[in-house]
Amino acid sequence: ADPKVGGRDVEPQTAGVAFVGDLVTGYRANLWLRSAVRVLGELSRAPAAAPHQLYAWARELPWPELMRLEQTFSMTARVAESVINHSKYAALRIKDAICDVFRDRTGARPNVDVETPHLPVYLSLYRDHGILYRDFSGTTLHKRGYRSALHRAALNEATAAGILLLMEWDGTAPLIDPMCGSGTIVIEAALLALERAPGLLRSQPFPFESWPDFEREVWEHVQSEARARARSELCAPIA
Repeated sequence: ADPKVGGRDVEPQTAGVAFVGDLVTGYRANLWLRSAVRVLGELSRAPAAAPHQLYAWARELPWPELMRLEQTFSMTARVAESVINHSKYAALRIKDAICDVFRDRTGARPNVDVETPHLPVYLSLYRDHGILYRDFSGTTLHKRGYRSALHRAALNEATAAGILLLMEWDGTAPLIDPMCGSGTIVIEAALLALERAPGLLRSQPFPFESWPDFEREVWEHVQSEARARARSELCAPIA
């Protein structure tokens, strides 16, 4: 667990790591986590062995409190070992439920935007048990922002950072990468050694910055804290 994030009850799982925290923890996770791809905030969990169960469960959630009518959303599903075995169909049922909740309350429905939605919604359905999340990250976190284009053979930034973290390299010893390719490992090493939060490099806003419960002053404070931690000189060379 990264102490700069502050998550509690950290638990490695099959397809990720679960931890407990508040909104500020979510902000810090997006800013500081180096080997994560996305940060998901759990909304609800329930059994869902049939399409009508999936729909009814999603209808119960207070979607108008999570986004405004004029905002957009997207729906992504991951399905495994369940009666509902088609991820796009599962996503469609949740999407219908969200739209119907808004239609019942306002007489209109929000639009879907698969590219840059204000509220990315994520469903994990495993062995007929569903968990609904809102995606804090949107664009995956490995896209730091220091590259305008990425070669298809280049090493993923989060993977490079994960290798460095597994090495327990802390920047106090020299680091040499003789097969550096596009330089991902050495760039990530420099960010790690200088305690620079990778999320600060991101040029586009995170989805959570447009949510009704967004705390702007808190987010600005979290960013200021991160900038204050950053150093300007390496303790040892990176080549």
